[in-house]
Amino acid sequence: MPSKSRLLSGHAAASTATILAVGYFRVSTPNQAKQDRASLPTQRAEFLRHCERFGYTPAGEYVDVMTGAREDRPEWQRLFRDAASGAFQRIVVYDATRFGRDDRRAVYEMLRMEIEHGVTLDFIRGRHRTLSDIVEDFEDGAKERRRLGQRVTDNLIALRRGGKVLGKPALGYTLEGGVLTVDEAEAAIVRDIFDLYLRGNLGALLIARRLNDRGLRTKLGSLWSTTAVLRVLSNTTYEGRLQWRSRDPETGEPVTGVIEVPSILPPGTVARCNERRRVKKELTAPRGQQSTYLLSPLLYCAHCERRMTGTVQGPKAYRHRYYLCSSYKSSQACRPNQVSASKLEARVIAELSTRIGSIDLVRADREDEKRVAEVALQAARAHQDKVLNRLARNNDRLDDDEITRAIWEVEHRRIEADLRAASTRVDAALDAFREAKQRSERAEKTVAAWRQLRGEVGQMPPPEAKAVLQGFISRVSFSKYDDLVRVDIR
Repeated sequence: MPSKSRLLSGHAAASTATILAVGYFRVSTPNQAKQDRASLPTQRAEFLRHCERFGYTPAGEYVDVMTGAREDRPEWQRLFRDAASGAFQRIVVYDATRFGRDDRRAVYEMLRMEIEHGVTLDFIRGRHRTLSDIVEDFEDGAKERRRLGQRVTDNLIALRRGGKVLGKPALGYTLEGGVLTVDEAEAAIVRDIFDLYLRGNLGALLIARRLNDRGLRTKLGSLWSTTAVLRVLSNTTYEGRLQWRSRDPETGEPVTGVIEVPSILPPGTVARCNERRRVKKELTAPRGQQSTYLLSPLLYCAHCERRMTGTVQGPKAYRHRYYLCSSYKSSQACRPNQVSASKLEARVIAELSTRIGSIDLVRADREDEKRVAEVALQAARAHQDKVLNRLARNNDRLDDDEITRAIWEVEHRRIEADLRAASTRVDAALDAFREAKQRSERAEKTVAAWRQLRGEVGQMPPPEAKAVLQGFISRVSFSKYDDLVRVDIR
C-alpha cells in the first residue's frame, strides 16, 4: 500500500487545478443509515473533510440504501452516467466496500470509468486508498493462487511417479494407502463383460441389460448403461497398466506416466475390443444414410416439428416412395402430411440452386465483419500506443526533474493499470479479428464447394448425396397444406 506521504504528494499535484468531486454513500439497510459506524451522516462528514483537505470542490452526492452486491442500484447507475458526461473528475468513497461487494465487478467498473472517462476514485478509509492498491491486491492474490496450485500439482505428480494411485479406483479394484488391490467379486463382473463382448458378440446395450437383469450394479451402485459398459471395455488398467495424466503448471505441457498394478485380464484384451468397435463403426452407415431417401435425416414436419420418414405405398407393382410425418404414421397425432419423395427432393435441390445469391450475401456479410474487426483491432492498438507514450512522457518528466519521485510513482501505477487494460483490449480485438477472418474464409469455401456440386447432387448415389446435402443444409421443413418448403442452410 502506498505510504501516507506518497498519497499526499499525489493529491497535492492533482489539486493545482480545480477538481470537481462527488461523494458516493451507501448503506445496506435504513437502520445502518442512522446508527452504523459508517452511517450516511458519517460518510457525508468524511467526504467534506476529505474535499477540504485536498482542495476538491464538492459537486454532488449519490446515496443508495441497499446491498452492494446488486448492480441495479439507482444512484450507482446515475453515478456512471454522470461520469460519462464529464460532470466531475473525482469520486470520493468512504471505503472500497461502500462502492460494491462484488470485488471483481467493482474493480472492472472502476477501471472502465478511469480509462474511458478519466474519472478517478479516492477511498477515505481502509487499506485501499486508490484503484492501484486494489489492482495490486488482486495481482498478489492471483500469484499466490498460482504458487499454491503449482505446489499441489508438483506433489501429485511426485506421488504418482512414486507409484501411488490417486483418485477413485475402477470397477474390480479397491484402493488402500495409494495401492490398488483386486476385488474378486467385482473382477468377476469385469471378466464377464469382456467375455460377453468378445465371445458372445453382444453389444454394449445388450450387455447392460443382461447385467441389470442379473441384479448387478456399477461401482457407484447405479444401473448399467451403454456408456458405463464402454468405459469398462476401454480401460487399460485391467491389463495391469494404469495410465495417469497431468499438466505441468509452469510450462503447461502434458505430463504422463504408467503405474504397474495387479492385472485382471491378459494383455491385448482391451486392444481387441477397440479393434472390434473400429471395424463395426466402418461397416455401419451414418445415421439416416442407410435408406434411399435423400432427405431422411433432414426433413421435419412444419406442423408438429417431428421428423418425416420415408415410406412406400400402393400395390406391389405400382409402389411409390413418399415422405410421411412420423407423428401421424405412429399415432395419427398430426395431420396426414405426405408428399412424393421424388418431387420433394427435386424441389429442395431447385430451392438450393436459387439460394446461391443468399449464400453470396452471407459471404459478403462475413467479409464486412472481418473489416469491422480489423478496424477495431487498429483502434485498440492505437490506444495502447497512446498509453505507452504516456508512460514514456512520465519517465521523461522524472528525468528532467519536472516532478518528484513520489508524484512519478503515483502516476506510474495509474498508467500501468491503463496499460494492462489496453493490452487486454488488444488481445480481445485480435481474437475477434482472427475469428471473423476464419468465418470469412469458411464462407468463401462454402460458396465455391456448392457451386461445384450443385449440378452433381442429382446424379450421386443416395449416401454420397446425403453427405453433400448435410454439409450445406441444417434442416428442411415441409407442409403440404401450406405449400411450404423451408430450407435452412448452415
